[in-house]
Amino acid sequence: MELMKDPVLAMDGHTYEREAIEKWFSCSSNSPLTNERLESKMLVPNRRLKAIIASFKDLQAKDRDNLPLPHADDLLPQWGDMRGGGGG
Repeated sequence: MELMKDPVLAMDGHTYEREAIEKWFSCSSNSPLTNERLESKMLVPNRRLKAIIASFKDLQAKDRDNLPLPHADDLLPQWGDMRGGGGG
């Protein structure tokens, strides 16, 4: 699943990715979700959702930058694990 890049509100009250709904409207005047005929194909930028997505991306980037890197010993199997366990 991808985050929206350019969320827009259609006249059916639902938010869509601009590119996807414009492609849909090139073939249909109905809502892709309700299949009801829309009075208008007007699209309104969903600025609030776009801001939320931008904040989410910023938090993800900050979290990724602040994660401690694992030590090599934590990534490699222990010698006893490679011998089949027993150890002795």
